[in-house]
Amino acid sequence: MEYMLHKDYAFYYYLEQYVFGDIVVMVSPDADKGCLPELKGKGCRQFENFLLAQQ
Repeated sequence: MEYMLHKDYAFYYYLEQYVFGDIVVMVSPDADKGCLPELKGKGCRQFENFLLAQQ
């Protein structure tokens, strides 16, 4: 989270979002919504590399 860009707006009735490249994580304080990760373009490969780096 510390490397992601924070924005005070989001889509789909979420309140804020965190962005890193093609990875977007939208968050809401509403327990029913929680968080919504959205991987655009090469976001799947970026996320895969983060997971591999963490083993």
